[in-house]
Amino acid sequence: MQNSQQTEQKRESLWTLAAALGFMIGVLGIATVLDHAGFHLSKTTHAAVIHDQAFQSALTNFDREMVRPRSELFGSFSDGDVRVQSCLAFLTATVRPDRRQYFSDLPGAEDYADCLPLRAVRLSPGPEYHLAPAASLGRVLADRIDPSSLKAVLPEWLGKVRRLRDAKVDETVISPHAVMVRQGGQSVGIEVLASADIAGRDLEDLLVRITGSGAPRYIVLVQDEGGSLKPMAEQTLMSLTNPTTMPTD
Repeated sequence: MQNSQQTEQKRESLWTLAAALGFMIGVLGIATVLDHAGFHLSKTTHAAVIHDQAFQSALTNFDREMVRPRSELFGSFSDGDVRVQSCLAFLTATVRPDRRQYFSDLPGAEDYADCLPLRAVRLSPGPEYHLAPAASLGRVLADRIDPSSLKAVLPEWLGKVRRLRDAKVDETVISPHAVMVRQGGQSVGIEVLASADIAGRDLEDLLVRITGSGAPRYIVLVQDEGGSLKPMAEQTLMSLTNPTTMPTD
């Protein structure tokens, strides 16, 4: 009798083990079928790649950067007065394009130039597909940037050509993350600060800082269908990085 009970218990244990193995195999099989069909159960998300130490420091202290006191900007509108003294206040006040234009034209507005870029990179994942190895991004800028699309922020002698190599300059210096061109006594530098998938296409978009032509300007460069790098419209950047529609983690 005892032997019969032990045999029955062993049989039940074997059935339980077989059922568990069958369930695991079934789950694995379904996952494989879904994967081959293009339905991925999970996707690893990488953080944006930062190429500039100062920008990395600002991102690390993002919350503090958003509330750090900056030059005061003031506007009086039909629905009330608006006073801006921090990145957070600036980004909130400039959601509307007309108000962004108003505040951007005020003296002291240059102190807020990095606010939107900081938020954009903070909220954007790293790209799945890169334009080139990180150490070759300066060469990518030199070969693929379209200066004519940046004529609003570049000097005339540089902004009228469609390829950087066609610009009549005295010197071009290419470093791992930047390109600098010089004509006469004026130099213009374009430096990659971060690589991220800002446009949501899984491609590498480049946040660059342009210096040497007035106050530093921050531009997001995206690749067009022909492979050239052109600026993303600021209003598009604002809508893509609106914290009400994008996760912060």
